[in-house]
This record gives sequence, structure tokens and C-alpha cells, in this order.
Amino acid sequence: MKRGSAFCYNRYCSHWNGERVVAEARHRNLYLPWVPRRIWEYKPLARLVVILREPVRRAISHWWHWRISSLEPLAFREAAIEDLRRIEIERKLPEETRICNYETALDDDRDGEYRTFRKEAKLRTYIDSGYYLEQIDRFLQYFPRKQLHIMLVDDLIASPLEAMAGLLNFLEVDPALATRIQYPICNRSMEGQADHIEAETLAWLGAHYAPHNQRLAEFLGRPLPGWT
Repeated sequence: MKRGSAFCYNRYCSHWNGERVVAEARHRNLYLPWVPRRIWEYKPLARLVVILREPVRRAISHWWHWRISSLEPLAFREAAIEDLRRIEIERKLPEETRICNYETALDDDRDGEYRTFRKEAKLRTYIDSGYYLEQIDRFLQYFPRKQLHIMLVDDLIASPLEAMAGLLNFLEVDPALATRIQYPICNRSMEGQADHIEAETLAWLGAHYAPHNQRLAEFLGRPLPGWT
């Protein structure tokens, strides 16, 4: 359901008032396979920022969000296994078919959440949302590496001022402005999710992500300490 550049501008940039830098952020932009090409068609010189969270914790948080919202009937391990089955099936489909399936499932009334998932809990994306390098590679098919800035949530937590200064420098904004920004802790997860995850499940999922994380570390040229 591509709506064109006018919709994109009115939805995300209508507040623009002559500022030199304007941005919009949607966490699903990294995951959805048709997004890189559409951004490139609309703004080929765009500067892209990717923020990555350790994938095991990200997957659990994703599941817990749906679980406490009464949208996920399965326990985490069972939901993860069902998601892996979905991934295996989709990998056998042509890319255009996968894109069509995603677009058909999108629900405009919920700002891009999945209608099928909400009603039937069948379209989960817990696991492959953490296949970060695959998603980054899709953007690199259209954009040069110099237009892509990758940040880790770990760095934002450990050194927020330094991380933000690096981002501002990438955007060609005075990095000294990082000292004027407040860095409160936001979006804390509701307590209880860890009580539902067994150590065996953590080890299993960590082993699943290990090769993905290794390839990402090689791409970034840095270790990923704390990534299971």
C-alpha cells in the first residue's frame, strides 16, 4: 500500500519550518524489506541511523510487550519456535511475495502494526527482527556505507553523551550540543518478563543468534560484549 511522497511528507515532515536537519523515526523501518528502496526513491541522500539492541533481550522484550497486552497467547519458547517456523517458510518464498504478504497484513488504524498478529497471533517477528546484518545489507543495496550510522543501545546506556556527540557529528550538527541534552531513563519494561524465561531457553536463543552476532561484529569491526 505505497502512498507516495506526498503522504510521506505530510505524515512525517509537515512540521518542518526551514530547519537544516529534520528527522523521523520508526523502529520497523529496519525490518520491513521494502523500506530501503522507498526511502532511497524519496530521499537518496538521506542519512540513516540504526540503533541496535542485544537480540536475545530484544526478542524477549518484544514478546513481553505483546504478552502483557493480551495479544500473544503462547509462552516465550513456544512463541519463538512458531516464529522460527514462519521464518523457514518465508525464506522459500520470492521476495515480492513476502513483501506482498507483509503489506496485506498491515493495519493502517494501528500505525503499521500487524492485523493478522493482533487478531490471530500468527504473524510473529520476534526472532528475525534480531537478524541485524541482513537488514542493514538491504539498506546498503541502495545507500553508501557513509550514509549509515550504527549505534548500540549498550553505548547509549554506558556513555550517552559520547554516543550522542557521535550521532550529531554524523549529521553535521555541532557535537557540543550533546551536553545540552537531558538523558533520562525512558520506556522501562514492566517487571516480570524475566520470570517467564528459563535459563535453557536463554542459552538456546543465544546459540541461535551467535552466528548472526559474529557476522555483525565483523562488519562493525568491533566486539559486542554482553551479546549472548
